[in-house]
Amino acid sequence: MQNSALLCGFVAMLSGVAACASPVAEETVGVSRSPIIGGTATAGTPSVMALYARKPGADSGALCTTTLIAPRVLVTAAHCVATATVGEGAEFKALIGSDLNDANNRPRVVNVTAVRWDEAFNEKAPQEGHDIGIAILEEAITDITPMPINLEPLADSLTGADIHLVGYGLNDGFGQKGAGVKREAMVKLNSFDPTLLQTGNFFGKTICSGDSGGPVLAQVNGVETLIGVNSFGIAFCIGPANSTRVDAYRVFIERFLVEYP
Repeated sequence: MQNSALLCGFVAMLSGVAACASPVAEETVGVSRSPIIGGTATAGTPSVMALYARKPGADSGALCTTTLIAPRVLVTAAHCVATATVGEGAEFKALIGSDLNDANNRPRVVNVTAVRWDEAFNEKAPQEGHDIGIAILEEAITDITPMPINLEPLADSLTGADIHLVGYGLNDGFGQKGAGVKREAMVKLNSFDPTLLQTGNFFGKTICSGDSGGPVLAQVNGVETLIGVNSFGIAFCIGPANSTRVDAYRVFIERFLVEYP
């Protein structure tokens, strides 16, 4: 990935957790950034939520997407939770709702008590992998079924398969607007290597800022299953995006599923 690429979706900046206004600032963090371009608004896939980070006393924060994989465990991207990207002392909340900007139907808020990330992640070189993180919720979510997660090696036959993307990011990469609405799109799985998946196409459906950490979903044995989390893409969200293969980080993920079943 060229240095002109942006970190897919990390830094849509919002004015507050409750109101969740449209982004008011955007801040480059290194090599790549990424809402879903070409997506449609949805109230479905309830296990997919927004993840909001804000430093105490700050007027704005950072928006990412995350997926519930156990009643107290969310999986997301490392750059959505790592100190190097969100800042020291940031506080996190999971936001459950289809439109975070709707003042008449405010999102349900669940506090996050701890975040962890693969410490090998380098925010200046996301193409090297390790962009995987975890958020632990203060209380178990018992009314939403966690998303099944694939921790077995991917089958080669998945190349070219239909992939379901869901996220809260921008839907206008050039205008830098549209974050806070849950959107979905169907794309193809272009390819994958030992640590990354590539989805989407040029000037078509793909992910953008705010979709970072959101799920790449595929049919595995007839069940919609999380196979990746969105990581990085091309500047202005004009082309294919790259996501972290969750099976490549099985050891990292499983310890939290054991500790917080």
